[in-house]
Amino acid sequence: MPFWSDSRMSPKLSYRWLLDIGGGPGTSIANYTVRSFQKPSFTVGVSEYLNINDLAYKPGIVSWTPIDVTLVDPENTFENNSKILYRIIQESGYVKDPRNAEQYPATAIVKRRNSALLGGGGSYGGLITFTQIDSEGDTIETWTLWNPFISSINFGQANYASDELMTISVQIYYDFADFRLAHE
Repeated sequence: MPFWSDSRMSPKLSYRWLLDIGGGPGTSIANYTVRSFQKPSFTVGVSEYLNINDLAYKPGIVSWTPIDVTLVDPENTFENNSKILYRIIQESGYVKDPRNAEQYPATAIVKRRNSALLGGGGSYGGLITFTQIDSEGDTIETWTLWNPFISSINFGQANYASDELMTISVQIYYDFADFRLAHE
C-alpha cells in the first residue's frame, strides 16, 4: 500500500530539518544560516578471496564519507560565518597572522580541539546533530556525527554579475555517525 493512501503517513521532506553545529560562544553557527546539509553516508570495503577456481567476496571496513555543509554568510558581526569558521581554525591551532602572533601562537591543528569547537565538546571530542522534523516540528530521527573536524572551507565567490546570497562551503570528516528514531 503506497504512503499517500494513508492520511496518517507522510514522506520525509528535504526542507524539514535542523542542524546543531558549532561549539559555544564565538563558534556557534546559527541554524537559520545553514542552507544545505548532506546526510551521512558510508561504504563498506569489499575483499576478494580466491578459493581454488572460485572467487568469494567478504565485507570489509566501514568508511564514513565526509559531509558537505553550505552556509549563508550574513553581514551581521554576530552571525558572520566567515568570522566564526576562521576563528574555529585559529583556535584549533592554525595561525598565519603576524599582527596577533602573541594571542595565537603557531601550533599544529589539533583534531580534538577542532572537533570540540565545531561540535560542542563532550567526552569524545565533539558532536554535530542533524534532526529530521515533521510538519509539526516534532523530531522524526536524529543523526549524530562523532568527532567531526573541518577538512576544507571555501569562503565563496564574489561576482558583480549576480545578486545571489554569499555562501560558504564546508567539508567535514567524522569518525562515525549514529542514527536514532525519535521513539526508540
